[in-house]
Amino acid sequence: MKIKFVLRRNLLHLLQLILWNFIRKIETTLMSKFLGFGSSILNTLLMFLGEFLFGLVLYVYQRKYLTIEKEKKKSPLLLTMTVRVKKKNSKIFKQDKLFQIYFFFFLCGFFDFVEFTLSLKSLSKFFTVSGSLEWRLAGILTICSSLCLFLLMKFDIFKHQKVSLIITIATLVVIIVTEFIFQKIDIFLSYSGFFYALFIIFLIHIFTSLNDIIEKYLFEFNSLNEFKTLMWQGFFGFILTIFYCIYDSPFGILVDYYNEHSTTEFVFLIIGLILYVILSGGRNAYRVYVNKLYSPIVKTLTDYFLNPLYIIYYFCMGEDFLINGKSNWAYFLLNLIYSSLITFFGCVYNEIIVLYFCGLERDSYDEVCKRATKLERLSIPLEEFNEESVNNLLEEDTKE
Repeated sequence: MKIKFVLRRNLLHLLQLILWNFIRKIETTLMSKFLGFGSSILNTLLMFLGEFLFGLVLYVYQRKYLTIEKEKKKSPLLLTMTVRVKKKNSKIFKQDKLFQIYFFFFLCGFFDFVEFTLSLKSLSKFFTVSGSLEWRLAGILTICSSLCLFLLMKFDIFKHQKVSLIITIATLVVIIVTEFIFQKIDIFLSYSGFFYALFIIFLIHIFTSLNDIIEKYLFEFNSLNEFKTLMWQGFFGFILTIFYCIYDSPFGILVDYYNEHSTTEFVFLIIGLILYVILSGGRNAYRVYVNKLYSPIVKTLTDYFLNPLYIIYYFCMGEDFLINGKSNWAYFLLNLIYSSLITFFGCVYNEIIVLYFCGLERDSYDEVCKRATKLERLSIPLEEFNEESVNNLLEEDTKE
């Protein structure tokens, strides 16, 4: 068995998105630890504000300063490290009408709003449930996105991707079973309550996936600018959050914090919230860029790529994987292995890692390019181009 790590220049885009996610995670953690200010609906409001502002600024900048020629030079032709698209002929494919496009913008904002609200309001009520369970089950994103792309947008799923999905599904099932083994069921959390918490987590990831799929649909079939999409998504999400704030105002939290803490701490809090707007805007601007450049499945990889690192951190800090108030090594090590498996096969799915085993490498981008180059060099006539001729070529490749 041979494992090959495929490093391309365009991986820098993924690394930058991972870095944006990581920095925002650090910022919210520091605000919680040193300022005593946890996440609330105010974070949702500020996140949408960041989306709108960054989307607006970047979209106006592109329209005003970048020529069409520069746009073409800076925009890669398409997916160089993920699934190949099997698209209908663009000449006969009708773009959506204007009101349909704005309805999709609204759906993006709505799904994002529901996802954040479920995570901050509904899931936080189950305070005895492991705080890392939501992002440990983030492999659901890859499964949901791949199925939606296959069923709705006719993306192909190749052998190495099918194997990756099967292992990811199996690993997620084992994670849930492990939670039932280690989770303390008592008067604070019943079995029905735990099932409900899992249901909320599934909904969160499904809404996130649907948001990514709609964005990709708008980019691929309506040729929309990614930053314009982000701008309107942030606008509708901000409006929805404002309406929700009428029911559950987050501004009382700021007033209470001002009354209960020193002026210096309050100033640092305001600085932290402004920084959160900037980080959220930058992170989401890069998110839609990656989604357009690659696919939603590549984007989902960035959502759980650093999970093993987070698991180690929270265990070392004594904040997770606790049994009766004490750190449990078995609980920690099992989940570290599970999360590493999901990350590994997420990389296999997206061909960052190629497995030369049981033909899993056959449909990877590099291998397809090699076969295409060889066929072009040999100039096989079209009428002789069949499976047998390709297999003969592959045999020669192996001998060499």
